[in-house]
Amino acid sequence: MFCKDCGSKLLENSTFCSNCGAKIQNDHENMKRDKYVIQKPPQAPTPPVSPQPSSPTIRQNPPVTTETTKPKKKTSWIWIVAVIALLALFFGDFGDSSSQHALVGTWSNNRVTVEFSSNGTYTFSGPYTERGTWNTSGSNGVVLSSGGISLTGVFEINGRELTLSIGGTRYVLTRQ
Repeated sequence: MFCKDCGSKLLENSTFCSNCGAKIQNDHENMKRDKYVIQKPPQAPTPPVSPQPSSPTIRQNPPVTTETTKPKKKTSWIWIVAVIALLALFFGDFGDSSSQHALVGTWSNNRVTVEFSSNGTYTFSGPYTERGTWNTSGSNGVVLSSGGISLTGVFEINGRELTLSIGGTRYVLTRQ
C-alpha cells in the first residue's frame, strides 16, 4: 500500500506515513481499492525555490504625441450675425412696434382716407380704392404692398397730423 499524499510505500498496519507523516486510513475498503489503483512511484522532494534578486525594471515612457488643435471656427458667429442683419433689413428695426401702433387708425384729408388696421392691412380710399398690407420699416419708414407691388415711404406724426410720403406723393392727413 502507498501513501495518498506523497506516494511512498507504507508498512503493513502503519497508521502514519514514515515519509510525510500523513495519517493512513487502514479500513478494508481502502486496502481493496489500493490493490487496483496504479500508484505513482515516489518522487524526490523538490527543493524550495529561493527568491532571485530582482533586476531593476526599465520602463519605457509611451511615445509623446503632439496634437495640433485647430482654431475654433468663427464662421458660425458670422452666419448668425448675417441672419440677424437680414432680418433687421427685412423687418426694419425688428418691427418697430411703437411706430406701427402709432399708425393704427383712420387718417384723412379732403381728398383721401387711409385706414391702417392693427392686423397689418390698409385701405386707401380716394380717386381710387386700394387694399393691401402694411408694415413699418425703421423708426419712420413704411412699406405698403398691394397686388404684388410694394411701395416704400416715410411718415411723420405730429400730434393728430400724419405726413405720409410714398410713391412720389406727399399726403398730410388728420387722425379721425
